[in-house]
Amino acid sequence: MTNPINFRFRYMPEQKEIRLKKETIERVKANRPTFQRAMGLLRQELAHLGVEQEVIVEAGHRLEQIRADGFPRGSSTPEHGDVRISFRDKHGRDLQFMQTGWKSFDYNLYMIAMLLKYLRDADVYACDATGA
Repeated sequence: MTNPINFRFRYMPEQKEIRLKKETIERVKANRPTFQRAMGLLRQELAHLGVEQEVIVEAGHRLEQIRADGFPRGSSTPEHGDVRISFRDKHGRDLQFMQTGWKSFDYNLYMIAMLLKYLRDADVYACDATGA
């Protein structure tokens, strides 16, 4: 049995916003991402990567908005929607993903989870960056 993934939220200043394609905007809006959906998908994809240690989620939540267990308070609103996650995979590689294209924290977190899913799908179909 694997250990539950430990998420730890930290404050991150606002980053430079990227522009999203119209098709991306429409596809993500159709899914209506929420914090619960984003975290559910993120947990699932991190489990597929074999992540068992702490996952750092940097966002616009100020220190006083973060509970003792590392999650933001339910009533808190982040200063901005930018999100970066950092973790170590089962091969010991330190990985980091950031999304700044949405004003919504939930949408940006969902986009990172979807990226991890798409990368896993590419791996399943034998596509890999090494060319081997």
